Amino acid sequence: MFFNSKDHLGDKIFKRFPYIQIDDELLLRDIRLSDAPEYYHYINHPMVKKYIPDSCIPNSAIEAQKDLGFFRSLHEKRKSVFWAISQKNSGKMIGACGFEKWNRFHKRLEIAYDINPEYWRQHVATRSISAIIDYGFKEMKVERVEAFLEPSNIPSAGLLHKLGFIKEASLRKYRFFKGKHIDVDLYSIVKDDWK
Repeated sequence: MFFNSKDHLGDKIFKRFPYIQIDDELLLRDIRLSDAPEYYHYINHPMVKKYIPDSCIPNSAIEAQKDLGFFRSLHEKRKSVFWAISQKNSGKMIGACGFEKWNRFHKRLEIAYDINPEYWRQHVATRSISAIIDYGFKEMKVERVEAFLEPSNIPSAGLLHKLGFIKEASLRKYRFFKGKHIDVDLYSIVKDDWK
């Protein structure tokens, strides 16, 4: 029988949004439409948007709200989880991270993240990504987490290596990006390799 009316794992993950307190400084929380000004500000920074498809860059705070609405809907529609990275005390959004895709049958996740450049080189990404990978393996019960990177994104490649990801392949002409077809590097980490 292929249909299972019981979804205990989904009920656990989607009953309420899973906040993750990383430390005294950082909190992973639900994305809010009120985060739009901060998100719009940093996602349009030249150092951030050079790695993001033009179609995913909001041209206004209103468009930023729509993008944030999509990330919120992943949890609301029981598809996946995407967090705002926020300063614990102020609640200010300084980035976002989460899983754009959750293949429940194959038990794998596709990770994505972006950080306000004002917080680069402060271990914000390392702490946040580490926390959600841990959540993916322990709570979402996956066996594999994948990341797809544009090859020139050296900072992200370094972050993934630091976290234990392995570059598995270069996928030729995999994405249409900034007006041309580009190669994309596939990275992964599996549960057995996670600390």
